Amino acid sequence: MALAIAYHAEIDPAFARVVAWLQAPVAGARPTLGLIAAAVAPLAGQADVLALRHGRATALELIVWSETEDATLAAQESRVPDMVLRALAGPAADRFVPEAPATAPCPSQRALLDGAVVALRRRPAPLVLRAPDPDEARCAAEYVARQLGHPVVLDRPVWPPGLAAACAIDGQVPIFTVIAAPGERVLIPAPRVPSLPLLIVAGSEGAVSVGGAACVELTLPLPTPLERAERWLEAGFDAESARALAQRWRCSAARIDALASTAHFLATERSASPTAADVTFAARMRDVAAFDGVGRALPTEVEDDDLILSDSTRSELLRLVGRCRVREQLPVALRGVAACAVRALFAGPTGTGKSLAARWLAAQLGLPLIAVDLAALTSKWVGETEKNLAQVFARAEGSSAILLFDEADSVFGSRTDVGSANDRFANNQTNYLLARMETFDGIVVLTSNSRQRIDHAFLRRLDIVIEFGVPGSGERRRLWERHLGPFADSGFLQRVAGAIDLPGGSVAGAAMSARALALAEGRPMAPADLLIALRAEYQKLGRTVPAELLNERALSGRIDAGVAAH
Repeated sequence: MALAIAYHAEIDPAFARVVAWLQAPVAGARPTLGLIAAAVAPLAGQADVLALRHGRATALELIVWSETEDATLAAQESRVPDMVLRALAGPAADRFVPEAPATAPCPSQRALLDGAVVALRRRPAPLVLRAPDPDEARCAAEYVARQLGHPVVLDRPVWPPGLAAACAIDGQVPIFTVIAAPGERVLIPAPRVPSLPLLIVAGSEGAVSVGGAACVELTLPLPTPLERAERWLEAGFDAESARALAQRWRCSAARIDALASTAHFLATERSASPTAADVTFAARMRDVAAFDGVGRALPTEVEDDDLILSDSTRSELLRLVGRCRVREQLPVALRGVAACAVRALFAGPTGTGKSLAARWLAAQLGLPLIAVDLAALTSKWVGETEKNLAQVFARAEGSSAILLFDEADSVFGSRTDVGSANDRFANNQTNYLLARMETFDGIVVLTSNSRQRIDHAFLRRLDIVIEFGVPGSGERRRLWERHLGPFADSGFLQRVAGAIDLPGGSVAGAAMSARALALAEGRPMAPADLLIALRAEYQKLGRTVPAELLNERALSGRIDAGVAAH
């Protein structure tokens, strides 16, 4: 009866005027606690204000009361929350038409979710759905909610006034989204309606409890290769392309649908069928937003001729490519916890082609390469660095992106003895990375100037370590030819390649400077331009130009004059 009085005062203007007349001149058009208690006194036997104030309608948040400092208990005004008003207005179907889910779960996931639906129908309880891809977990939650009623998606794990009661009236199932840091426990208040099912979308980190009690959790597996092929086939690709894409893209069903949709849009612009290149471009477009602030997508248009290495180093890289391609085909007993993980370290001096090799690896596999921004990940607040790292690993697992930790010794460095709070926090960060690398189920590449700087526990967990050395004279000649193109004085170029012991990055810098010198004077590039650029490169590195180049008698005078002028 209290709810009926408060409800009609909200929606019926005539009833609200009667209430205002009864309470004049003290209160307004909303009935006070004293008025409602007096109205229901014949039913209750007495006007018990306290019993009404703490009754079931208040406990379920069907009615909320205004509490002001100068108002007495009997003068508190009633209000029915908007959500309850809408629920009481009529069946949910009259005003709420649920949209079709963006992504239907694959068969292996549907079997788990159908079992969860049966359990929730027997005994409603909070259920946590975990997946590396947040979109995948959200679509799974909407699928479960549609089996039980109507989904209501909320971004924050907060109960607005009347939400639980409105969901119980309408047959709606609330869905909360939680982002937790490693080791963090997210506490969600219990719903005011105990029998209300609750779905919680979470990542792979942290713990979730509702009302102080632990929740039942369900971790969604990634689609199998056969399910991925069927997904690509349903998205409009031919059978051969679908099998190739399923082999390449080990990702969630939600990401497959998103990539296929974007690829079809790109193909429509040129009136053609979507290709694997369209899918790769679509992945790069989406990864720019997905990794915004924590990583950047690197270009992967690297040809075989761009990567000039020794035969042994190239053989190691080819072995790494083969390992990545068959990672799903290894026996389960050999794969361990991270079933399809591949972890590699590229070690060597600066400028020896480690980052370029990572781009070449991504090009060979046809996958996006994400360079992790270590400066953006590191935070002065305790636990924030681990939280940022957890988000990077989770996003990469759900997208098949290759993670690149350039100069990885800054976060994968050796642990130290604890002498201060900073040492303890740094060691905690390293310990988290050790544990997360064990469970990361994707491809990660670390680069470092020296493998000795990497913690030995990390080295034990790596699948392959490739050493990048300074190129020999043969590799240097090929580097000069690659960067300079046709050069008139091939004999001079041969002498430069034999005398200059610079890494590939310095060779590229010198070639660029020599071209700039010639272009600035509007003439073809000459040997003197290259010698000037080499001297500048050696000065930048704090080294002396080899005597073999300084003895070029025909050019030595012009070199000195050119350097002075430059």
